[in-house]
Amino acid sequence: MAHNLRNLDLNLLVSLDALLSECHVSRAADKLGLSQPAMSRMLGKLRDMFADPLLVRGQGGLVLTERAQELLPRLNNILEQTQQILEATDFDPARTDRQFHLRATPYGMQTYLPTVVKRFCEVAPNASLKVAELDAFSLRQDRAPESDLAIVPDVISVPESYMTKTLGADHFICVMAGDHPLARAELTLEAYVAYRHVQVTMGGGPHTPVDDMLAGLGKTRVRSLFVPNAAAGLAMLPGTDLLMTQTSRLAVPLAKQFGLVTKTLPFELEPATYRMAWHPVHHHHEAHRWFRKLVYTEIRQVLQGG
Repeated sequence: MAHNLRNLDLNLLVSLDALLSECHVSRAADKLGLSQPAMSRMLGKLRDMFADPLLVRGQGGLVLTERAQELLPRLNNILEQTQQILEATDFDPARTDRQFHLRATPYGMQTYLPTVVKRFCEVAPNASLKVAELDAFSLRQDRAPESDLAIVPDVISVPESYMTKTLGADHFICVMAGDHPLARAELTLEAYVAYRHVQVTMGGGPHTPVDDMLAGLGKTRVRSLFVPNAAAGLAMLPGTDLLMTQTSRLAVPLAKQFGLVTKTLPFELEPATYRMAWHPVHHHHEAHRWFRKLVYTEIRQVLQGG
């Protein structure tokens, strides 16, 4: 074993992580800034090292062998621990050049991240922040937890292995075009279900808290427009008789921009709760602790109206 460690090239483990995470030689090469032939040579060396093909042809592309599936979680821990060994224990945000990774829904990006980014740029001028979209399946598919944090609404499930912290809640309102027949009328329950509705999908299933609430009241609504994010749906309301039920932090400012009217819902609906979620592999890292605190502080201020 000692002989093998003396001759181990750490770059091979980094390449192995990229190959097993991407299940694709070209994408792994792009991820590490290598050429495709160079990555293919790395794969050949790794196959010899582990006496296993690691990646084999399957339906739709390359798939992990059983040995590779065993290696991937161990490899994630090894690389994370190695990174922690190489980094200084006293984290200084003003000096770090680390890239932080954050996932959020388009709504979260537009509503909660502007203040996060402003503060991040002020206190960590040499660092960078990569923001990726969060949908209903993102965290379950994040096998090598690259994301430092995710801002998660309660309609998206978080894997049991993740750690979470509640950020706060955002209440729902009904939004419609400025010339909608209900714009100057009382929004009753009967009127609410009489018109067609917009639904934000986020890659999830057909059921929403609104429809569950209506079912409890013996009512249903017709959903005729499905959009991937809230801002798109709000922008499409003018000139239609569609109604859209949306949390207020984004809906109110965009209603002013698009000439929309907002109404109180004619039934009680629990506010949308937002959480911060992260994989425990990051939990004790000083840089991650700093990032969690910054994100928590800034988003809490937005949700509390500060």
